[in-house]
Amino acid sequence: MLLGLLQNVDVLVQGRLAPQLSGSYAAVSVASKVLVLAAVVLAGFLLPEAADRRHLGQHALHQLGATIAILLVPAVGLLTAAFLAPDTLLALAFGPRFTDASGALLPLAAAMTCLGATVLFTHYLLALGERGVLLALGLAAAVALPLLVWADGSPTATARADLACQAALAVVTGLSVLAAARRTARA
Repeated sequence: MLLGLLQNVDVLVQGRLAPQLSGSYAAVSVASKVLVLAAVVLAGFLLPEAADRRHLGQHALHQLGATIAILLVPAVGLLTAAFLAPDTLLALAFGPRFTDASGALLPLAAAMTCLGATVLFTHYLLALGERGVLLALGLAAAVALPLLVWADGSPTATARADLACQAALAVVTGLSVLAAARRTARA
């Protein structure tokens, strides 16, 4: 639930604050959030692998690294397109009337890349029995809401606020993975 909230709260807040731009921002959002859906699919591989390794007293950092590498392939492609030709990408995918928020594509694609990593880190940690990650997700959701409201409906400011929150969360959950791996190695 918390991952779903973190994935969609930006669209809800932006649409509430600037409904006239909600269609354009939704197009940017759909293009970016494909990365999170890919992470959920990859987590379906990672979760049982990490749980099996835990039962053997091992970590599954190799499997986590492989899933992150796989996620980075479409992420790099989307980030490159968002940097080089956001208007063209959105016009091809959704039509020219949905390009008004194209400036938000790069920061939102970066935010969803971070959230994709967080999805993988979260599944890894939950497979290890680490429940502290849920607190990090809850705190991130609590911080995201005022940041997104502060953006005042601007698509680019909303995407940048989301990026700040998602990047911090990815760092926290990534460090939690490393700490859990260190504990596993000592045991």
